[in-house]
Amino acid sequence: MLLLAAGLIRGVLPPDDPLGSWAFGLLEVGLFSLLLALLPLMGVRPRALAGLGLAMVLVLSVLILAETTFRWVGWDFRGQEAAWRRLPPFTREARTPTGTVFFRRDGPEAWTGAVIRASLERRGQAVPPVYRNEPTLVVRYDAQGFRNEAGWTDWEVAVAGDSFTELGFLPYEALFTTLLGRGLECRVRNLGVSGTGPYTQLQYLKEYADGPSLRRVLIVFFEGNDLEDMELELAAMNRWEATRERPRRDVVPQSSVLVAFADAWAGVQGDRDGAKSVPREYTFRSDAGPVPVHLTEVPPQRRRLPEDGRERMDRFLGAYHGWAQERGLESWLAYMPCKARVLHGRIEGENPRSLHPGPWWSEELPGLVREACGRHGIHWVDLTPPLMEASKDRGELVFNPLFEAHLNARGSEIVAGELIRHFRADPVSTSKP
Repeated sequence: MLLLAAGLIRGVLPPDDPLGSWAFGLLEVGLFSLLLALLPLMGVRPRALAGLGLAMVLVLSVLILAETTFRWVGWDFRGQEAAWRRLPPFTREARTPTGTVFFRRDGPEAWTGAVIRASLERRGQAVPPVYRNEPTLVVRYDAQGFRNEAGWTDWEVAVAGDSFTELGFLPYEALFTTLLGRGLECRVRNLGVSGTGPYTQLQYLKEYADGPSLRRVLIVFFEGNDLEDMELELAAMNRWEATRERPRRDVVPQSSVLVAFADAWAGVQGDRDGAKSVPREYTFRSDAGPVPVHLTEVPPQRRRLPEDGRERMDRFLGAYHGWAQERGLESWLAYMPCKARVLHGRIEGENPRSLHPGPWWSEELPGLVREACGRHGIHWVDLTPPLMEASKDRGELVFNPLFEAHLNARGSEIVAGELIRHFRADPVSTSKP
C-alpha cells in the first residue's frame, strides 16, 4: 500500500519537480524498509512477517522489472503521439524546428473531420447545437506544414500570421488568402500557423516565402496576444544568443508504470470533478435574431501594455522592413482586431467591459502599431473598420459564436475584400533586384 501510495504521490507532482526518477527509487526503498521495521513493533509474528516480506520483495521485484523494461523500450502509457495526431492540426502546437528558436508544423498532412466539434470533444466540452452539424472537411497542409496547394513553387504574395491566418477550421476555398489570390488574379502563399508570434512569422517569410515572382509580403498582427508572443520570442532569441541552446518540443514518453497508475487514479478523480468550465455567455443582436456568443479575449488595456511596447514594436518592424528591403519586396502589416472589440456594439446583457475595467476600447495599440509602420515605411491595413461595419451596421456575425474566437467564413471574406482594396489602390512595383 505504501509503495502504491508513493507511486501515486510521485505521479501527481509537476513534471519539472526536483524529485527525479533516482530520488523516487530511493523513496520506494526507504518506504519498504520502514514498513519492515514497523511490522515487528506492531506484533506481527516472525513467520507472517517472513511471508509478508517475501511477498513484498516479489512485488517490488516485479515493479522494478516492469519499470526498467518499459523505460528501456520507451513505451508511452499516455499514447501522447497518437493522441496528438488525432487532434486537428489547427489545435496542435507546432513542433518541427526551423531557424534558431522557432517551430513550424510538419507536413505534408491531410486531416479529415469537423475541426471545431472535434476540438471541443477532445477537451471534454459539450458540443453546442451551432456546431453539431459542422461539415466534415479535409484540411490539407503542404510539405512545409502550411495551408497551400501541393506542388506550388512560385507565388506573387506571401502572407504570414497566427491562427487568424491559418483558420484551420475553414475549407481552403474560404481562406482570405485564397480569396485574395482570386481577387488579384495572382498566387498567394499562406504561411499562417496558430500559436505563433511576429518573430516566428518573420522567420516563415525568410525561409518559406521566397520565389522568383514574389513581390509583396504581409504579416497579420493580432491585437489579442501578439505583443505577449513577441516578448516570449525575444526571450527565446536572447537565450539562444547566450547559450546556443534552442527550445525543444519533443514528446517525452511517459514510460513509468507507477506514474501510469497515478494517471489512472487522477483520471477517475477528474471524472468526479464534474463538467468542464464554460466561458461567460453573451447575446449578439444579429439581423437574423439573437445569437449566443463567448468573448474570451479583449484588447489589451492601457495598463496591460508593456512599458517597452513601443520599443519592442519598433525593433520588430525595423527587422521586418529591413529584410523586405534587402529582397526588394513591399512590406505590409494588417491589424487584426479581437472578437470583443468588433462585436461589442451589438452585445446585450452585462457589459463585457466590466470584466476588464479600463480604457480597452481605446485606439492606443492600433495607433502605436500604425505610427511604427509609418516610421519604417511599412504599408498599413487596419481590418477593424470593415469588420465593425459588418457587425454594427449590418448585424452580421463575422466570428465563430461559441468557444471559438476566430473569423468565420464571412469574416474571412471581408478581410480578403479589404486587402484587395488596399493592394489595388497601391500597385506593386514590377522591379526586383
